[in-house]
Amino acid sequence: MGCVVGTSGISALRLPVFNRQYWWYPAINFETERTAIKSETYSKKSALTALRVLWSGVTRQRNNGQCARWYFTFNGTECSNPGTIESIKYTHYIDAGNVDLHSPFTVQGTCVGLPAGDITLNFAVSHCSGYSGEDACTGWGSSSNMMAEEIFLDTY
Repeated sequence: MGCVVGTSGISALRLPVFNRQYWWYPAINFETERTAIKSETYSKKSALTALRVLWSGVTRQRNNGQCARWYFTFNGTECSNPGTIESIKYTHYIDAGNVDLHSPFTVQGTCVGLPAGDITLNFAVSHCSGYSGEDACTGWGSSSNMMAEEIFLDTY
């Protein structure tokens, strides 16, 4: 385990990363709600590692008073250790104007306890819990990218 040691002990810990896989998508302009946006197979090498995932691109949620949720699943199930990997957009317009704002967006997190082997990694969108719908768009006019990498966690 690599670390930087200061005068008062460990001040920074470097987590070894390996088996990084990266996917790039052109402007996908994905407007279908409540489904997987992108699905990739990730070959996890060790059961002792955690899986860190990242998605970056542009999104929008247009319906007034509604909420869209972008999230990852692993073999069809959301992460439970330490918790779900998600980000949301809630839209509330102060006036009656029609707004269609596409803005940069990132979803990232680490999932612990996944087995070694092929993992189907899905990036998906749906409405938030407690909301009846959304008008979500993902990847309009700009490229998107997704990354997954194994990391060793250490509790020293």
